[in-house]
Amino acid sequence: VSITGSDTDAPGTYTITTHALTNGIDARWAVVVDHEGVRTAAWTATAFAQQPLVAQTEGLTALPGGTETYVRTAQGLLAATRGLPTAESAARNAAPSLAEYVSPDDFVVAVSIGDSRVAVDPGMDTGVRKADVVRENLRAIELNYEEFHKWGLRKGWGELEPVSGPDKGYVYINDALSLYCFACVFIADDFQIHMLSEVEVVLNALGYSYPEGVEAYQDIIGHEMFHNFQNRYNKPGPLGRSAGRSVTTAYSEGTARAQETMHSYSEVSFQENSLIYAADGNGCNGYKGSNFDGAMAGGTFNKGYSACFFWLSWFADEGTDGLVRLLRDAYPKVSPEEDGSVEGVAALERASKLTVPEQAARFTGAAITGRGYKIGGRDWAKMLDRWAPPTLKVGDSAIGALNTSGIFARKLDSAATIALTKDSDVTLFTVTDTGSKTITKVVGGTRVCVAPKAGDKVWVGAVRTKKGPASATMVASKPTCD
Repeated sequence: VSITGSDTDAPGTYTITTHALTNGIDARWAVVVDHEGVRTAAWTATAFAQQPLVAQTEGLTALPGGTETYVRTAQGLLAATRGLPTAESAARNAAPSLAEYVSPDDFVVAVSIGDSRVAVDPGMDTGVRKADVVRENLRAIELNYEEFHKWGLRKGWGELEPVSGPDKGYVYINDALSLYCFACVFIADDFQIHMLSEVEVVLNALGYSYPEGVEAYQDIIGHEMFHNFQNRYNKPGPLGRSAGRSVTTAYSEGTARAQETMHSYSEVSFQENSLIYAADGNGCNGYKGSNFDGAMAGGTFNKGYSACFFWLSWFADEGTDGLVRLLRDAYPKVSPEEDGSVEGVAALERASKLTVPEQAARFTGAAITGRGYKIGGRDWAKMLDRWAPPTLKVGDSAIGALNTSGIFARKLDSAATIALTKDSDVTLFTVTDTGSKTITKVVGGTRVCVAPKAGDKVWVGAVRTKKGPASATMVASKPTCD
């Protein structure tokens, strides 16, 4: 947040204007001071999505009109009058619900407007979006839950005290001026989703185009519901007390973004300005930039949302069965690990029939060729970035600095023998593009001789599968193939 202006209204009173990079929020502050310091301070958001900005679709934020006041306490501290939302405040606002959905496994999802001034459910569609918001959310809940149930995910959440038992959760439609997120989930054992009533307005203002509003609700509800299934299986504990069962953003958000492609409404994301294709850190094009090689070498599990660049190819090959194995069986077994990258690699070992180097080679082939991103009848590579590793010529060498799960690759322009000088636990592999298919092969040792057939394109790669940094040097010499 930067101060953009200030003025003294009277002795001890000040007006200050600020601009926040997060979502480009402008605000006006009224500050009153005395000889002991700040007595009161109040801000009101005055504008949204003003440049420069960093778009954030989740996390606490405010729209124009949102406000907070801070008052000095007897202890000399400033206390918020309204305060940030908590699990307890959300629970207090939960009942009564306006509408409920009962799932195939008898889990009840209630729609609440405890912190909202949107219209109640009129019992029928009116054709007016503001009036139909409860019903649209209810349909989005039903559609997503039943698709997740079809994939093989099941209930098993804890209680949202004091308003529900273990078989009931809530979707809160929050006031546009509420200091909640646009759409988010508290990382806890109970089922809950928080949705801003003006979430479509927010997405469009930040540059994400969702022309079909109903499908946008379906997509967002599905993303947040998926987080609830992550929590259901990982059991993070009560809010704020993960008990060592936290997960990395590369897993939580990377998989949640990628699974959006697997639903019946995925067409809403198959367009350039959707969150899937965002290049600002919210989407799967997050490796985009001047140092794609560095992003790959940094490791998949050191990423945020952009890890879905990896998960898209993983889901394309492993399908919903693989997704269920990952959520239900693999990650809960490894999430107490202290290192998030180690967690990720260990989860991959459990979730697929392929070894981790084989999975890394598959991802490399997809990232380079764009072949391997077909999900639900759509080729999601259409608007994804492509990796173009530099060429390694005979007589030259190249050095890669790898983190856990990091990948280092070079293209060959002729037949060559590649020798890999490496730290421990770096595995060599090859990727071949025949023009019609991609062939990957993990090499057992530290040398491989490659003699491409006419028309083939070949890359040699190395992946780090253990904890911590490592270096790998590829040296290309004259071919010695049998």
